[in-house]
Amino acid sequence: PMRRHRIIIVESPDLDGRYFTDTGIGERAPRLALKLEEGFTQEQFGEIYRFEKDDFLGWVLCDHYKGEWGRFISFTEEPQLEADYIGTSFYCEKHPDSPFILGNMLSIKTQTGRKTVSNDEFRIFDGQNVTAITVTSDEEMKEIFSTHFGIVL
Repeated sequence: PMRRHRIIIVESPDLDGRYFTDTGIGERAPRLALKLEEGFTQEQFGEIYRFEKDDFLGWVLCDHYKGEWGRFISFTEEPQLEADYIGTSFYCEKHPDSPFILGNMLSIKTQTGRKTVSNDEFRIFDGQNVTAITVTSDEEMKEIFSTHFGIVL
């Protein structure tokens, strides 16, 4: 429930309902906007999503992964201010308990899956296939960042 992501809800006369998007989530996450409708199952690129309503968390986006529904982001609809994100941003970037400062963490979507770096492991998800490589040097990691993510260090 910490406010870490800035989501966008889009409503237009040309659309049938309201749509959610959050480009800040990596890993298993929707690539395209999702219709914001409770219980409505939506598939994108082989991944399945739905929204639930929770009395405390508000809207909860769930994904169907390995046969189970799991919750991975929640939000409420009241407007947010810049100040609402300062504490959690600081926690994510600086606090010793934050999982975001323990090592490399990077993800990018591809046409058939995604590529991720988690600490010293580089994984390529291609449909149902996963290739995992343990990175053994800084130079090898720099090459992966450059070749697969377009990041030159």
